[in-house]
Amino acid sequence: MRPAVVLERHASLAIRILIVGLLIVGGVYAFHALQSIILPLAFALLLTALLSPLVDVLERKMRRGIAVSVVVLGFLLFVFGSLAFIVPALFDQASQAVAQIEKGITQLPEVAGTIGLDAKQTQELLESTSERIRDNLGGISAAASSSALTIASVTISIGFGAFLAFVLLVYLLIDGRGFWDGAIRLLDADRRARAHQSGVRAWHALRVFIRSQVFVAAFDAVGIALGLFALGVPLVLPLGVLTFILSFVPYIGATISGLLVALVALSTVGPGAMIGILAIAIVVQMVEGHLVYPLLVGRSLRLHPVTVLVAVGTGSAVLGILGAFFATPLLATVAAAAGLLPDPMSDEIEAPHTERADAHREPDPPPKTGAIASIETAGATAITKVPPEATGPLSG
Repeated sequence: MRPAVVLERHASLAIRILIVGLLIVGGVYAFHALQSIILPLAFALLLTALLSPLVDVLERKMRRGIAVSVVVLGFLLFVFGSLAFIVPALFDQASQAVAQIEKGITQLPEVAGTIGLDAKQTQELLESTSERIRDNLGGISAAASSSALTIASVTISIGFGAFLAFVLLVYLLIDGRGFWDGAIRLLDADRRARAHQSGVRAWHALRVFIRSQVFVAAFDAVGIALGLFALGVPLVLPLGVLTFILSFVPYIGATISGLLVALVALSTVGPGAMIGILAIAIVVQMVEGHLVYPLLVGRSLRLHPVTVLVAVGTGSAVLGILGAFFATPLLATVAAAAGLLPDPMSDEIEAPHTERADAHREPDPPPKTGAIASIETAGATAITKVPPEATGPLSG
């Protein structure tokens, strides 16, 4: 191959990479400028993907508006009821959990010395890590409590976002398909079918993801809570809630929650409980990864772990904890829309139309022979000789 051709191809690839990079940077800046709108919309889409199957089931027995009202009110009652039951005890025990985690960190050098590690180096590493954590937490606390105006603005922003997410959730549950159809009409006619199929694949991937993540997070939280109760470790409620929340961040969240729970077990019961809870966490993760998650997801949403970790790391670096939370569902929907994942919805999109067409198609007439066939052939030949301008919907 000639050097000029090779150079031209590499230049074209470099330009494409540069364009993609500029689009990503522009998207990040646009998100920061519009995050007060984008974040509520993102939460509303996730909740719509979670609650829409319940609405579809109830719609068979009542009007969709009534079904949406029942599901949304039930969801709000469940959330606020759970918060009313959990939050008071959670706040009472959260400070104790933080204190026990710090105490567990201070006990790690002694445990490291018993297994043959250099206790002094471990102590220095833990002290520097703990100091950085305290500095970051102190800076966050000082920034949050710097003035009443700051607290009021944060409260108003969160309240506005929650209200907007709730309104968007109701509208998407009632007429999300109408919104999608209106968006599709903005495209050229020849692109609508492909865009519709990409949207269906992306929506299916999002529904599968959020459903599976809720069940997986609940499975992890219940498994860890039962292990803590069996080993006699206190603070089961806050640690179970912490495990449930962190389980929404794939791979990294489960590891962090396991380490924090192990530190509490070390500080409250001892090294034996720490080893026991680590073993329980490993068993829970193995059962989840090899049994629960494959049963819920199957082969329709298999993302490579390296891809997920890169997405979570990138999201965390750009948007913090929210970026880590939204990275995987965004990755799954984009990959599904682009056709990079197995498409279990293809049969549901195309097969019904084919079956209906075959069911209503009249059987082919038997072949005609003799004089009738000769007359029809001559007539068809005469029709094809009519000038094009004489045909059409307005022709006489």
